[in-house]
Amino acid sequence: MPAEARLVGPYERLVLLKAVLMSGNPPIEALAALALQAGERRLAVGASITYSGSHWEHAFVVVHGRVGVHQDGQLLYSAGPMEAFGLLEVLARDAGVVEARAESETLVLQLSATTLLSVLEDHFVMTLDMIRALARLLLATPSWLVDTVDRRRLAVPSVVSMENLDLIDRINLLRASDVFARTRLDSLAELATDSDEFRVDAGAVLWREGEPSSWLVVVLDGRIASASTLGLRFAWGPGTIPGMADAFAAAPRWHDAIAETPVTGLRLSAERFFDALEDDFEMATDVLTALAAQARQQQQALVGSPPPGLDTQD
Repeated sequence: MPAEARLVGPYERLVLLKAVLMSGNPPIEALAALALQAGERRLAVGASITYSGSHWEHAFVVVHGRVGVHQDGQLLYSAGPMEAFGLLEVLARDAGVVEARAESETLVLQLSATTLLSVLEDHFVMTLDMIRALARLLLATPSWLVDTVDRRRLAVPSVVSMENLDLIDRINLLRASDVFARTRLDSLAELATDSDEFRVDAGAVLWREGEPSSWLVVVLDGRIASASTLGLRFAWGPGTIPGMADAFAAAPRWHDAIAETPVTGLRLSAERFFDALEDDFEMATDVLTALAAQARQQQQALVGSPPPGLDTQD
């Protein structure tokens, strides 16, 4: 039997698939590869795409029509023409019961998770754009970041010495994070070597709101007080990572950070961190997964409020 004729032309595919990538200017060869692999799927009114107890297998972009994405009976968000859905679920390796239901006659392009990750591996600039876009998505709701500071805390291993942070201590600290659970030892060693021991006295100003952000710190001991012009006041304790979202997003600092007590930690340049990710794509996908999972948690917490957009273009 002849293959079913494609309804979406080559140029339209390129335009539509750009919405999936969370990337302002993806390489044309990457878009072309995705356009070649993208399948077409028609959904009748009320038809659903459901993944239950397994990871999402596809990301989608709507050609025409509208799809609502539901979890536990609640509408998380909806996607209309030229809008993507399923991308966060794919990146987060979401294993919950999530249903995408057509609200009208709908045509979508679908990309397998395998194809998407393969293209990202070949084009690190797109992976970096996704990391930055996810970080900007988190920064869109500072109050949620404040409310979840403790939930994003790393477990600081007891084997880590606060007196003299040697290379082994730094590797042990990184391995305690779920983000680096699958990371190769040589990649962990590269990150550990690139990190700098960080010690400041009480009252030291780490940064002020609005300053450029190019580094982050893992707090091992002590407490950092923060405040923003939005009226948010909060603190960072051991295991937290002040400056991560803004450094990943290449965005200005969104709060002051002042040592409330003497603070010990590890400081890492975002640029050096991204260099390590480029050398180890599996570590990069783990970072994408961690950020996408946080974005999904943010999304669920904001049900009932207008969801922040995924547009990453300046």
